[in-house]
Order: sequence, then structure tokens, then C-alpha cells
Amino acid sequence: MSTRMPGSFYLSFVFGVAPFAFWLAPACVTALLIARYRCRGSLIQQAPVSFTVELGAGCVVASAIALVMLALVVIPGTAYATMRNGVGEMGYPVVFIQSGGVVATTVASALMSGAGVQALASAFVVVFLACIERATRSFRSVCVAAAATLALAALAVNASALAPADSIASVALGWLPLTYLDVARVVGAAGYGFISGCGVSAFAACIVLAVFLPVMVAATYMVVRVQRARSLRVRDASCVIRI
Repeated sequence: MSTRMPGSFYLSFVFGVAPFAFWLAPACVTALLIARYRCRGSLIQQAPVSFTVELGAGCVVASAIALVMLALVVIPGTAYATMRNGVGEMGYPVVFIQSGGVVATTVASALMSGAGVQALASAFVVVFLACIERATRSFRSVCVAAAATLALAALAVNASALAPADSIASVALGWLPLTYLDVARVVGAAGYGFISGCGVSAFAACIVLAVFLPVMVAATYMVVRVQRARSLRVRDASCVIRI
């Protein structure tokens, strides 16, 4: 069936058929490789730059690498479908259930919204794992956090779809970034009638994910400062005892 699809329809179809963990795999792999490199120790960690600049630059580079890896995965199949069957009708309808109502959009809108939300979702995963590495300095903790993120995201997505519209759980899940990591359920995909939770939308996904990025960095900055202050107090106490 997919061999007869035009390029735009094929890309939207694959976006829906592949599990969301597949689309987040490049972000997880990139973040894990960088965390492994940092946990081994390197001269770059001793560079005279501030914590926020070092963390921000690392997350931007890691997110860019993850998006490039993702593009390299989807471009060959999409290019082949386009050359074989053409681009296709970008106004082809995409219908799914969102917030208890039927949402009708187009392939072009779903693809554009999906690209933006997927970029933010990948950035969220990269920043979250980078913050875990900075706070714990443990590669094992980063691995556990990556697995827990994907597992909890699956639970949050299903819980959001099943939660009653007027419940506190529905409102709370709407402000949880993990709810939006399954991007296909948020923006829709050709050939699939997804069911997403109440309050879940591409606009809400962009707001929640974008807000949590600086919040995670700020929280990690405070944790690292507390850890450094505690280590300095312990060092000063040990010096006093020796004197």
C-alpha cells in the first residue's frame, strides 16, 4: 500500500504508523552519547564558560544532530515515493478525534505542525537528559531517565485519552510535557484516526514544551549550585579539622 502513496501522504502515513519512541530515538541516542562522553571526563568540561552557556550550547548542538539523524531516516523513503508517485495533494484531509470532538485538517497542516512539535519534543528529551547528567554526573542515571521518559510518556498519552474531559487528571496531564511526546496523536496523520486527550493540541504542545525547556535548565542550575556549595562547605570543614 505504501508503495502507491505520493510523497506527502507517505510521510504523514509513516509519521502515524511508527511508534513515537522511534521519532525520539535520535534525541535519546544523541543525548546518551554526549552524556557518556562527558561522564568519562574531557578537557571541554574545564573550559572557562558559564554553566548556562555550556549546557545551552550542548543542548542546541545535540538537538540539531538529532533532527539531522531523523531527517536522514525519513528522506530516502519520502524521496522515493515522491519520484514514483509525485508529491500528492497537500490538501488531502486528515481526520482524528481531539478533546472529544472531530478535528479535520490537511496533510500539509499536519506535516508542518508535526515538524514543529517534533523538534520541540526532541529538544525536550535532549535537555531533560542533559540536565539529569549535569545533576547526577552518572551515565547510568541518564540511561534510566531515558527509558523512564519513554515509558511514562506512553502512560501519559493513554491516560490523557482516557481521562474525563472535566477531571483534574485531564487538566494536569494537559500541562505535562510527556503528554505531547507522541506527536502524531497531537497533530494527526494520514490514514489514522487517532484519539488524543482533552486540551491536547499542537498549540498547547508548543507552549508546554517551550516553557519547560528553560525551567529544566534553571532547576538544574540551582541543583548544581547547591551541590557545589555543599562540597565547598565539606572541604572547608575538613581543612579546619586538619588545622
